[in-house]
Parts: sequence; C-alpha cells; structure tokens
Amino acid sequence: MIPTDLPNGRVEITISPAYALGAVAMIPVAISATRGSVTGPVAARIMASGISQGGVPAEVLVRELSVKPAVVAANTRGSSTLAWDTRDMNGTIVPADAYTLLIEVRSDDGGTTRTITASATLDVR
Repeated sequence: MIPTDLPNGRVEITISPAYALGAVAMIPVAISATRGSVTGPVAARIMASGISQGGVPAEVLVRELSVKPAVVAANTRGSSTLAWDTRDMNGTIVPADAYTLLIEVRSDDGGTTRTITASATLDVR
C-alpha cells in the first residue's frame, strides 16, 4: 500500500509485487477525507521513464486509464479500482519494466480546491 497524505485526507494505492505482461492489472485506490471532500481519481496515467536523446531523464506517456471518480465527504472513505491491460495507447503489450502510475485527485478542504498527484511504481514482468 502506497499512501499519499492530502491537506484534508489520504489516498492509498494498493499494488502487487509484480504484474504479468498481457494480463489486466487491477489497482485498488482508497480515499478518505477528514474535512471537506476528496474526489478521485479524476485522472490516471501510466508513464515510462528513461533517458532522452540529450542525456537527461524523461518520462513518456504510455497510457491514460479510464476512471470512475468517487466523491468522498468528510469523515468517510471511498474506493475505486483502476484497470490496466499492460498495453500502450496503440494496443501493443508494453515491454517488461517498471512503470509509474500517476493518479490525480481533487481535494476541497472548504474553500480551497487543489489537484494533487499520487503515484506508485508498477513492476510489469
């Protein structure tokens, strides 16, 4: 479980030690709010890291995932599950590697609304 603290709650991404190539990776996301509300995930992306031609680190979008945001009110919890078929945007199975899952949630703590990113590393073999 990978936690990310928010100004008014918490996001917890539960990952497996590894995901099989060509299989659907199911990634549970739990959200809690201590005040105001938290909505999420509002966006989810799979990214690959590497070195650009200029020799500097770079991240490349592999796939945007479909999301069904949960709206979580103060002192409650909600959950959502993301699914990734280990394919890129063209439908090709990705190579075995570590990929970054980026999840955006909207935090509203009673006047201030922020978009916050939570992340986890997915090991695809």
